[in-house]
Amino acid sequence: MAGLWLVSLSRQFLKSPNFDGWFRMRRKEVSQKLEALHLEALCEEDLLLRIQKHTEVETVDLVLKLKDKLVQAERDQLPVKPETLVKLRTHIEAVILALPADLQGILLKPGTP
Repeated sequence: MAGLWLVSLSRQFLKSPNFDGWFRMRRKEVSQKLEALHLEALCEEDLLLRIQKHTEVETVDLVLKLKDKLVQAERDQLPVKPETLVKLRTHIEAVILALPADLQGILLKPGTP
């Protein structure tokens, strides 16, 4: 009998607006923390070594994705240290400088994603 009562109470809570609000907030917090950890891991990665195994197209794709991650981190105010973002920007610039001059010109332009 006690087990059924607990199951019923749990179902009611899961359907309540309180749970929905709590769950959404908690999910956002966890997602932001995961993104922050991913940025920190990227900063520890030797991207120049990594791109040696990839084509120019794959490297440009990596640069664009990393730039998007920086924009997202700033927009969503992810819980990362400012020096993490600076380090990632430095890594991105180093990867860009490893590309041919024509691609460097395109990727280093202000306003390029």
